[in-house]
Amino acid sequence: MKKYLFVYKTTNLVNGKIYVGKHICKNLEDGYLGSGIIITAAIKKYGKDNFKREIIEHVQTKPELSERETFWIKELRSQDLTIGYNITNGGDGFSSWTTEQHIKAAKKRVGQKRSEETREKQSKARVGMKFSDEHKKNLSKARQKRVITEETRKKCSKTSRGKINIKVFIVEDSDGNQYETINGLTDFCRIHNLNLSHMHHTIKNSKKHKGWRIIKCIS
Repeated sequence: MKKYLFVYKTTNLVNGKIYVGKHICKNLEDGYLGSGIIITAAIKKYGKDNFKREIIEHVQTKPELSERETFWIKELRSQDLTIGYNITNGGDGFSSWTTEQHIKAAKKRVGQKRSEETREKQSKARVGMKFSDEHKKNLSKARQKRVITEETRKKCSKTSRGKINIKVFIVEDSDGNQYETINGLTDFCRIHNLNLSHMHHTIKNSKKHKGWRIIKCIS
């Protein structure tokens, strides 16, 4: 039976983060999503149904497979923690960190405030991302699975005192591409050179602002 050698991209349909890897198999529909430490933890957290694998490139030899994996990790910037789940350069490379060190690093990031630069990177990384009906269903399912304990509610209440909740909108451009304003509409308008007030008006009527319009508010 023929063996397939290819580089793939696994996408988290909930937050848009990606993982780039290489794979050798006899069945292209084997459901393999990746085995890296962080991607494995993410799959466990969000569930397999919220991840999608796409083949980026087919190759013929193992050396070429490693070379192209390295290329695509760099090209898609999946080692940037605001964009992806990769922790090595790919190829035959490996992380010098132990599993324990990765877990400690992840815990340190919990509760950290994102800088303006990080917010902009996250927003730019999502530019061009289309939200299919399947994607929207996965988002809905993921939210339904969330269980909020009383302790979590109290923590949320304490941290939200004096703060403004950022609403998340689905925005559509002139080509029909849809985007999620994860860092707020104000930040999204600044990056795309749009007028915030004019964008708000597109909710109430069918008129567009520079070809853009708000489809709906999702949170």
